[in-house]
Amino acid sequence: MPKLMKEDDQADVRPQMISQGQIPAGARVGLGRTLCGVVMGLACLDLMGWALHIPLLTSVVPHYSTMKPNTAAGLGLVALACWMRQRLDGPGRAWRRMTAVGAAVLGAALSFGTLAEYAARRSFGLDDLILRVPADRFGDPAGRPSLGTAGCLALLSLAMLWMEWSPGLSVGCLLTAGGVAMSALVGFVFNAGPLFGVPWLRSVAVHTATGILLLCIAGLAARPEREPIHSLMQQTYREGRTRWLLVGVTLLPMLVALLPMLALRWGIVDTGFALAIVVVTLTAVQTLILWRDSVALGRAEMRKSQVERALIQSEKLAVVGRLSASIAHEVRNPLEAVNTLMYLIRDSETLEEARSFAMTAESELARMNQITSQTLSFYRENRNRKHCDPAGIVESALTLLSGKIAASEVTVERHYQEDAGEVNCQDGELRQVFINLISNALEATPAGGRLVVRTRASRDWARRGTGGVRVVVADSGCGMPDAVRVKVFEPFFTTKMETGNGLGLWVAKDLIEKLGGTIRVWSSTRVGASGTVFSVFLPFVGE
Repeated sequence: MPKLMKEDDQADVRPQMISQGQIPAGARVGLGRTLCGVVMGLACLDLMGWALHIPLLTSVVPHYSTMKPNTAAGLGLVALACWMRQRLDGPGRAWRRMTAVGAAVLGAALSFGTLAEYAARRSFGLDDLILRVPADRFGDPAGRPSLGTAGCLALLSLAMLWMEWSPGLSVGCLLTAGGVAMSALVGFVFNAGPLFGVPWLRSVAVHTATGILLLCIAGLAARPEREPIHSLMQQTYREGRTRWLLVGVTLLPMLVALLPMLALRWGIVDTGFALAIVVVTLTAVQTLILWRDSVALGRAEMRKSQVERALIQSEKLAVVGRLSASIAHEVRNPLEAVNTLMYLIRDSETLEEARSFAMTAESELARMNQITSQTLSFYRENRNRKHCDPAGIVESALTLLSGKIAASEVTVERHYQEDAGEVNCQDGELRQVFINLISNALEATPAGGRLVVRTRASRDWARRGTGGVRVVVADSGCGMPDAVRVKVFEPFFTTKMETGNGLGLWVAKDLIEKLGGTIRVWSSTRVGASGTVFSVFLPFVGE
């Protein structure tokens, strides 16, 4: 027997759990490669513009900064690395990994070389590495990417290199580069001098910032197991709404503010009226979003409640099904006894002897009535709570499981504190919890083992010393490893592949918490001290 500190469910069986669906890998890879293809197209068009002297291709917006040839080369290299990173499994993964690393290394060398030129305030010959181009109006050296562009390209290159070895740092680099690119785009859209006039942002070309932002999204899509893309890639109702809300909170404020700004610039409205339009429109849009989200959450909670009630009822019926063999055994024994007693009564020679046999038969029938009444209580939908003695409910659960206890050859030790107190509960639901815990303990305990059931008055110090009754179910079974123990209360998690449905302990936890109580578990797999302990705390009436 362990030191009353450990959990249930056989540890030698591989656990299984139903996982949430994700957006198919093909769609994710397709998105990432499409974005990478767009960026490579932008880079090729820019290089073509410089080679053929087509200003529209080098500077999408007239009189604004141009995308330098080195910038186009850096974006193309990072896009190639990201393209290869989208899927590293399957045939040819070795050369795809080598290509991705090689392209990222070249991109990092080009961008860090540019940063070194800025730091040393001299040219190392990188500016004219691809094409010789004139200086632009922002004063950067001819052919040299801006400081902000070089920094973003360096971050993107590092993200591609670290994607396998340090995913967290890779995501951090992607988000940082994306934030810089987004700042440059916002500064351009709103012609914000203080923002767009920052020295290392002012000469980031519009299509350069767009390419950097697209590569950040593609890089995040290449690692769907990391946040923030992990939650957004789930195919659930919540994540579906999150994707739409993300679009709303990022694009709507820009669109709402852009229209009044243009009207102000064209002289249609004055400054005060433009600000009023922005405030009123944003307030209305955000209120609408919150209202729709609140309605959707309400409906989702309603559906969740309905599903939970159905699962609880199905688990209740499953408990009765598992008890059926034990109940049949318990009913058959008194029936055989009554049959024998009736035969003896018929052949009795004296009235006193017949009366004695009849009284014995009556006690056997009363025992049958108790068993059937307790079984039927599982089917009754009694929603009214009443004052209950937890020890009595535990004892009734042991009575229903007496056949299983006898078959398992496990010694049951009862320790009930007198006048431990009463709790407010539905006795049928609480009995279901204890049957589940005791049944699990019996299945995990080998023949000759021990099962200890204890009830006593206690306090829950995690809840400021709330008084109540604590029920402990401890066994000397095989125990559970930590990987199983932390998941035992999750729905559909089970180690009983053939007979379990993974709902028993989840339903038990839900029922206990609805009563204002708590359920905790400890477990050990240490040889000679293995076993599991479940502790249920229920507050006193009025607590």
